[in-house]
Amino acid sequence: MENDSVLISELLSLEESLLKPNIRRSSEALADLIADDFIEIGSSGRVYRKKDIIGTLNSEAAGNTTLLDFKVKLLSSEVALVILPSGHNYIEF
Repeated sequence: MENDSVLISELLSLEESLLKPNIRRSSEALADLIADDFIEIGSSGRVYRKKDIIGTLNSEAAGNTTLLDFKVKLLSSEVALVILPSGHNYIEF
């Protein structure tokens, strides 16, 4: 189970790096961090792919995004499902 906690810590670190404004504004950095076969299912049920997420993060208004309830479900020895509702507070100009 120690390997599981190492993996979970690594996944949390990667998710937290996606919250940094300099990463969110860099298509190249996002492309390096997000898997080519990435799929996100939003709370509305909408499916997002890698290109959708990169475009969205690049165009988001400045703000403070936080991970609210980070969870990982190990589906196999090579697949993990990251579940994390997030909150975003926009900065008014």
